[in-house]
Parts: sequence; structure tokens; C-alpha cells
Amino acid sequence: MAVAELEISKNWLVATTVQESNWDRIRNPLLTWSADTNRNLEQIARDAFGATYSLDNDGVANLTTDLQTQINNIISGAAALLGTTNDTWEVNTDGNSVIISSAGLTGDRTVTFPDASQVMVGTTATQTLSGKTFSDNIVWQSGQGAVNTGTIDHANTGARVYTFPDVAGNIPSLPTSATTETGTGAIVRQTSPTIPVISGAIDIIDTSDGVSLSILNLRWRSPTPATSDILNLNFFQNSSTTTDAIQTQIQMLTTDATHATRTAAFSLGTMNSGTLAERLRLTGAGDLAINATNRIYLDGVAATGDT
Repeated sequence: MAVAELEISKNWLVATTVQESNWDRIRNPLLTWSADTNRNLEQIARDAFGATYSLDNDGVANLTTDLQTQINNIISGAAALLGTTNDTWEVNTDGNSVIISSAGLTGDRTVTFPDASQVMVGTTATQTLSGKTFSDNIVWQSGQGAVNTGTIDHANTGARVYTFPDVAGNIPSLPTSATTETGTGAIVRQTSPTIPVISGAIDIIDTSDGVSLSILNLRWRSPTPATSDILNLNFFQNSSTTTDAIQTQIQMLTTDATHATRTAAFSLGTMNSGTLAERLRLTGAGDLAINATNRIYLDGVAATGDT
């Protein structure tokens, strides 16, 4: 309703004596109007400042910054907008709302948004992520909670790039205990690998039907291949005093690194009285040499029976 206007009616004639009742016709409307005005001002004050607020009748502002300026500062961003003490805050209450909840928090938390237009990521939503950098481990779990989990971890001391083969399939792991792993495709490790210790047997099985099969390939991708390059395959066993003491060795020896005339030899080395030495060598030409020194050569010419 609108604020009532002050109405005073004159009820005496000119040049007549004014009686008390005439003054009451002025006084009573003034009292009623002033009381209504006072109540309206109190209503405004309490709506703005609370039920305990009272006017002090001195005409001086009680606020350091008036309400309009405070509102303008919030709209312009010059002043912070403080939140609610409720655990939830609902945006748009027309039936399709967003409810922001802090019910699970045990302390103050700060959520910082990136300086870009984005879509929120949900824990169970099906979404495609791109351009994300994870600072540490990636852990995922099945619908059974933390019972069945998987972790991608790293111990890198610098930037590393891992490239997956362009095929579908499982990635065989290198477990530290005996287990069975199956999969297809290739795993390529570009530079000096450190393989974890594996206990138990390792079986590499291929059931494909063919006359020729490469089941294990050892590749040395040296940036500067040269004659005298040697690729070792070592066999270790514990001795009476030492763990992982080398016992035997297989070597691939490059004798010509030029691609068109590339030539290599194959040798076997064994341990004898604490010394590892070459015992048998098959050259690129097919000659067979026995012993590291004072070798006996078989040149592969069957007709001559050379020794």
C-alpha cells in the first residue's frame, strides 16, 4: 500500500472564535500521520538492517559506506560477494536447477577456475578430455570401489614420451613375480631400458600357423653404428659369495657396419676359473672358430675337411 498523505480540513469560518475542537481537527491528523510515517521508517530500517535496528534521530549516517554504494561495488566487482552459510546453493529454481553443495567438506576449500570457457568434468559422466597434464599418479578403479584398482606411475627425472603401437590389444607387463600375460602388438623401448627383476619363468608363446615366425626380436638402434659394435646377451647365477654373477654370454659382433655389405658374427662365451672368454664363434662367412686364443677354424668347405 502507498504511504498515506497528510490531510487537514479547516472547519471554522473567517472572523470566528477558534475553539479547542477546531485545533483538534489539526492536531489529530498530524499525530496519526507522524505515527504512520515513523512506523514506515522503522519498517524500512529493520528490513535493511535487521529487527534489532533502531533509528537514533540525529540525522547522521551510521554506515561508513551507504547501501547504494555497497550494491554498486558488488555489481562492479570492486567488493567481494560473500557466500551463504547454507550447505547448498541452488541456481535457477524453475525445475532445471544446479545445486552447488559443500556438505562433504571438513574445512575451507578454494576452487580456482581456469582462464578459459570450459565444461565441468563429472566423476561418472562420459566425457572426452584433451590437453590435460597430470602432475602425478593416475589411479582408476572398477565399479567395486577400491577393491580392483590400477595405477599409472612414473619415476622420471625428465620429460619422457611413450608411444603406443597403432594396434588394438593388451599391453604385456613386466611383473616382479610369476604370472601369465597375454597380448598382441609390439612394445618399443627407445633408449637404454632398465628392466625390473622378475622371479619365476617367462613363457613367450605364439599359436599362429606359419612356416616362419619371429617370436623375439632384439633391436639395437645405435645412432652411430660401427664395426666392432657388440650386442651382449648375458646369463647370470649366484655364486658362493656374489649375487647375479655372470656365467655365460652370447654376443652379436659387427664386423662390417656398411648396410650394403653388412656382416656380423655370432659367439658363445663361458666362464672358466672366474674368467669369461669367447669359446665358439660363427663368422658371417660361415666359418666356425673354437676357443678365444689358439683357435681351431672350420671354414665350412665340406669337401676339404679343413681344421
